[in-house]
Amino acid sequence: MSKMPRESSLDRRSGPWSLAPILLLVVSLIACDEKNDDNGGTPDADADANADADADPFQGLGYGEHCVLNNVCASSMCLILEDLGVSNCTIECQSDADCAAMAGWTCGDFSGKDVCLPPEPEIEAETDAGTEGETGADADAEFEGNVDGCPDKPIIAGGVTVYELIFPLATLNRGNASTHFGEVSAGGEDPVPVHEDEICATYVGENLEFDTEPKPSLDAGTIQISGAKTMVTMTRDAFDKKYRSSLPTDNADLFDAGQTIRFEAEGGEDIAAAALEAPTPVAVRVTAPLNASNLSRSAPLTVSWTPADGGAITALITAYVEDGGGNRVVTSILCGASDGDGQLVVAAEHLAHLPAEAANAGYTVTRARAAGETRCELGLALTVSTTYGGYLKLVP
Repeated sequence: MSKMPRESSLDRRSGPWSLAPILLLVVSLIACDEKNDDNGGTPDADADANADADADPFQGLGYGEHCVLNNVCASSMCLILEDLGVSNCTIECQSDADCAAMAGWTCGDFSGKDVCLPPEPEIEAETDAGTEGETGADADAEFEGNVDGCPDKPIIAGGVTVYELIFPLATLNRGNASTHFGEVSAGGEDPVPVHEDEICATYVGENLEFDTEPKPSLDAGTIQISGAKTMVTMTRDAFDKKYRSSLPTDNADLFDAGQTIRFEAEGGEDIAAAALEAPTPVAVRVTAPLNASNLSRSAPLTVSWTPADGGAITALITAYVEDGGGNRVVTSILCGASDGDGQLVVAAEHLAHLPAEAANAGYTVTRARAAGETRCELGLALTVSTTYGGYLKLVP
């Protein structure tokens, strides 16, 4: 999925702040060639690394599904590392204490926002043939396998999503978990938006709605999810290779704000053992638009919510028509903003792309917290989300 627009020359400490949609906590510095030992390099290597640091790899702030390719970073604020094709995920903060879950991270200003920032990264300098490059004392602990042979981007991506969905008009409240790990398509291209700005991107023919149906997955062994009101076990069916939850029915009250969700994968044929933790978000409270109200294709739409825990908000508007073969052609408008903003405005230029034949449009507003980790060729994520949804009546 393509990233939403941003300035190409964002400075780490100043300059414009560009939007894009959720992860949180995350990772050790994700670059495979990263150097973690501040004092272990040769003078020449240190000089080259400092030059890279001066260039500052952070390109901007991002939100949600666009933080990391292949949806590894599903829904939180992130620091985009443009040149590496990956991102470190973060949260807004008021003090270093808010960043305590991220080892070595501190609270600092980034483009006018106080967010958790990792230690200054030092990129390992290239060495001459036959000279052993130093990767730092912590490198083996951070990554498994041959880190020098890591691809530029993960080739396997996936993880666990723990969710609560609230749709009042449909009297639908759902809480459960889903799991999927898959190979990243070689040579695949990201969808191209038909219109985009700093807040939203519109896609025609792309359904970006959250799909809770199980899909065939690579094997990570049995997965235990703890910390919610109910323990959840995800097991992979040997026949159809899909992970399914141990909850016999959806649990509408799966977690409360302020809990910590943990998933532990025992490891399987395809994915090694792994574990991640993420906090649960405050339930999202939408104040506009009102359910079943009119949505004009020719006027801006204000989406507003009650600010809560300083993460990120993702809003999605979808409408579809059927083609001659009975297939749905979905138009999706994906927007992102900081939770503290309390609202975002969808420009009329986006809404004009909603199909004229459609009578209604669905909408969701999601608040999520997440954790992620990249192990060389593998990208992992744990996302905990709460979503409010409804529908709007389309008018000219």
